Amino acid sequence: MRQFRSSLFSLALLAAATPGTAAASRCAASDDQLLAALRMVHEKQRNVGVQAAIHMAGRPVFAGALGFANRERALPVGPDTRFPVASVTKAFTGVAALKASAAGRLDLDAPIQAYVPEFPAKPELAITPRRLAAHRAGLRHWGPERDGLFGRRFAGLAEILPLFKDHPLLKGAGADYQYSSYGYNLLGLAVERATGRPFTTYVDQTILRPLRLTRTRFDDARRPPPGLARLYSAYDLATYDEIAPGAPLILVPPRDYSHNLAGGNMSSTAEELARFGDALLSPGFLARHEFEQLYTQPTFGGESSAMSFGFFASPPGAERRLSISGANPGIQAGLMIFPERRLTVAVLSNTWGFGSRSGEMTSDLPKRLAELCAPRPAAARLRSTGEAMRPSTEPYGRFAG
Repeated sequence: MRQFRSSLFSLALLAAATPGTAAASRCAASDDQLLAALRMVHEKQRNVGVQAAIHMAGRPVFAGALGFANRERALPVGPDTRFPVASVTKAFTGVAALKASAAGRLDLDAPIQAYVPEFPAKPELAITPRRLAAHRAGLRHWGPERDGLFGRRFAGLAEILPLFKDHPLLKGAGADYQYSSYGYNLLGLAVERATGRPFTTYVDQTILRPLRLTRTRFDDARRPPPGLARLYSAYDLATYDEIAPGAPLILVPPRDYSHNLAGGNMSSTAEELARFGDALLSPGFLARHEFEQLYTQPTFGGESSAMSFGFFASPPGAERRLSISGANPGIQAGLMIFPERRLTVAVLSNTWGFGSRSGEMTSDLPKRLAELCAPRPAAARLRSTGEAMRPSTEPYGRFAG
């Protein structure tokens, strides 16, 4: 067990110099209270390792970890331990699309064939980047074919296209919310074509470098980054059934996720995910128009979609919030952003622990940490009750990520 205090010490120095600003970024809970909340879920799920970070007003107020990055070598989770983040990658893809739109390169409402002409037009629906970002394009998610993809190397997004481009759209295409990582890879390819730069280069140049996210990257299974956590699972990797309570956790073998480059192929740290969230607390990193689009549930035919651009956005009338979680075998990742409280919370684990299908680690825990650190007024809590109980619309299991 470790807790990191250097960021808290820096905050204390800042408070002495600028008391007005620092007071607004002071966490209401003690380090011990926050670590206890983290420990409760970690031990309940019997996870191997976990890492969390909380920022307020753009400043770190808590960084903590429990357990091991590599249990076999007894390597504890540290502040620089990297974790795969699975579908949290979609948040970077969504923000990249907004950046390309703001630069006048990507028309969010143009037919996707304007950027990816080899993607065939579908008679059921005109697919646009905006629809892809909101999972309202009718593209399917992974099927049984995915088990055969973990050993293949895809050189880029264009090579992923043949996996799905000729499939018919799903029933209810355009009218229903239909989660699709294929759709996010098509969106990433549109960004690539619109900007004239490889997708990973564009994300690096417009997001990672400006925000100094030096430990956040697109992964290459052939060259794992230093400090990457080993992965464990309480779910059988073939059936995805939970193993017996007394059985040892399964060690997840290395897998290649290049088939999901723009939808689930990044790694990061909780601290850097929180810093990414800081950039989205107010306009600036995103121009105001794109910032408002990020926080607004898009509507199609009068029906709203929970996801905007890589994040799930809260509905009108509720506290403004962005959230995104990710799950792949051995991976739990969650990021929440609360602009009204100037708060970001990130949680990462290298284990699919017991009962982790509930989303307690990636959804409930970030809300709990946020409430401990910056409680909402009673009126705001009542206003948000219905929204907070909305079940996650992200998949978990065989076709996750």
